[in-house]
Amino acid sequence: TDDSQTIIDAVMESAMAAGVEVCTKHRVAKIDVRPANEDKNDDMLNEKSTTKFVLHVVDTDRKKSAEVAAPTDTGVMDGKKSGKVAQLMEFDALILATGSSPEGHEFAKSMGHTIINPVPSLFTMRLANDVKEGGMLYDLSGLSVPEATVAFRFQVPGQKSKRSIKQTGPLLITHHGISGPAPLKLSAFAAREFHNENYRGTLHINFASEIGNGSDIEQVLQNESSDPTLNRKRVFTGCQSLQHREIDYEDYDVETGLFRETRTRLIPRRLWINLCRHNGITDKVRWVDLSK
Repeated sequence: TDDSQTIIDAVMESAMAAGVEVCTKHRVAKIDVRPANEDKNDDMLNEKSTTKFVLHVVDTDRKKSAEVAAPTDTGVMDGKKSGKVAQLMEFDALILATGSSPEGHEFAKSMGHTIINPVPSLFTMRLANDVKEGGMLYDLSGLSVPEATVAFRFQVPGQKSKRSIKQTGPLLITHHGISGPAPLKLSAFAAREFHNENYRGTLHINFASEIGNGSDIEQVLQNESSDPTLNRKRVFTGCQSLQHREIDYEDYDVETGLFRETRTRLIPRRLWINLCRHNGITDKVRWVDLSK
């Protein structure tokens, strides 16, 4: 469905079916790490885990009337002096899913982990020069490309040559630039590189990555301009070879002896026209008129 609640419901139902106990309105005040055989003889070492994680969990539900009790073997006072007793919960394994919460980082540090300062990730990309009038993405907001490769080139400290990180997937053109799976994945895998470059740099976009790299696409365009059955057509109408072909093996035509084949443009028509104009190709130019 289009409702994200269905995803939440599915995860919760699976958790319940697996016997997972979900605790809400509970805060982890402290985490202790101790050997699993702390109170046992060495020859009785736990075979499954050599470490135990002890969580000091405080019930934060204000609606419940809490009677302040003295600390016992099964509870200690909340570290934040809330007047509540923390319940001890022991686990063989622990996953910290606290995001960028400073408290989560402190928990990790307390268990011996080193924290690397986080940087922004999963962001859209602003292409101010390309979306303004005259730019190759002008007036294309809302248009999507089924498969594109987006690459970010950056300078590596101490090296003369630049490196690039790229991601492939659907791409969405927005009012400010580009978004969608490919740019978002790139922002995640190159998060530190973007940060080091102060979020400024050069993006290379391959709108027909299904065909191959730039040289492969250039060869396809040259073939189009030299094909006598195609080169009299106007370039604005599109490139016949830059199409996605999909065969439906469940739809067989007995008369032709072929399976049904559908073709869709790799580059949407409006984007194609913008790319042509951006490269000085007018609506009068034919394929045969293009220089090599």
